[in-house]
Amino acid sequence: MGVRAVAILATCLCPLAGFGQGLFKCTTKQGRTVYQDSKCDEESRQSVLKPPAPPASEPCPTALFAEGEDPRTAVSDPEARKEIGVLVDMLVNYEGCSAAVPGFASRFQGAYRQWHERSRDAFARYEAYPTARRMVECRVAEERDRADAGTAEGKEYKAKICMEMIGPGIERVAREGALPRPQ
Repeated sequence: MGVRAVAILATCLCPLAGFGQGLFKCTTKQGRTVYQDSKCDEESRQSVLKPPAPPASEPCPTALFAEGEDPRTAVSDPEARKEIGVLVDMLVNYEGCSAAVPGFASRFQGAYRQWHERSRDAFARYEAYPTARRMVECRVAEERDRADAGTAEGKEYKAKICMEMIGPGIERVAREGALPRPQ
């Protein structure tokens, strides 16, 4: 692979590495290779390029907000904490469905982008909180592993939940412009 091809591939992988999602390498019947963030069409041969596992020195957090946090990075406002918690759950659900369910990303990525744009402030708080970002990485990796090991019946159930609940939920949040509040 030439230097230019490696640079292009690295550019493609960087945005995906943050969420632990794989990149799909599709080889068409004509022999053309395409990299994309959703599964390949049925006529293409597919392989998945997964980002490297996080270093062992960064354990997965067991709680989003912990006692004794560094006051420089801690989130103290209760409403901001709730908002980050909901955002983490939604990101894990979206990324998990995108990786596990064919057609999910292409169907709901417009709503996801709209939600992301309308929730800029919430995403800025999330991006500034390393524990939240790490939790999303870990939970998406757990979901991917669970999906890889699942039965056909379990995968069918996951697809149903993703297409009938999670995707439409993201569409609703994108339309309304607010994160749902936890009960």
